[in-house]
Amino acid sequence: GVIYNRLILWLIDTEGKCKLQFDDAKGYYFMAEVINSIDYEEFYETGTFTVIFSASPFRSSNTYQGNYLLWDDFNFLEDVLQKTDFVIEFGTEDIVIVNKGKRITPIIKVHKGSVRITRDSYTTPSLGVGEHKDFNLFLKKGENSLRIQASGKSRVEFLFRKETI
Repeated sequence: GVIYNRLILWLIDTEGKCKLQFDDAKGYYFMAEVINSIDYEEFYETGTFTVIFSASPFRSSNTYQGNYLLWDDFNFLEDVLQKTDFVIEFGTEDIVIVNKGKRITPIIKVHKGSVRITRDSYTTPSLGVGEHKDFNLFLKKGENSLRIQASGKSRVEFLFRKETI
């Protein structure tokens, strides 16, 4: 009774999809939600239950790529050690960011100053201090050449998680 009720509440008392982690997918999670009523069979002091999840086919890295990659989660075949946090004096700086997962829109976090970022023929409007997500500025799989234009001394960081199958 009580254990069953606590289990059901833990699994279904969420709004929308939540992180689902498996022991054999260390360093990654899936976005999922329970889609069935949960059957529970109690046997003396133990029990069994069946849960069906609807989950994204893509797994997301637990950590942001680049500067904050934890050594314990580093995969030498799939991950890239790279700079994702930049300080730019007046002017422009050309950078390359590598995305080893599917196409993704990064969070652009401006810590100081203001910047405009160009990828291919698209340039963002001026981005001031704060977090920004511009869906026209995405990181394709592989190398992404970006140009950062700073007005004054600026610091900008690109936050994104690797999403892969």
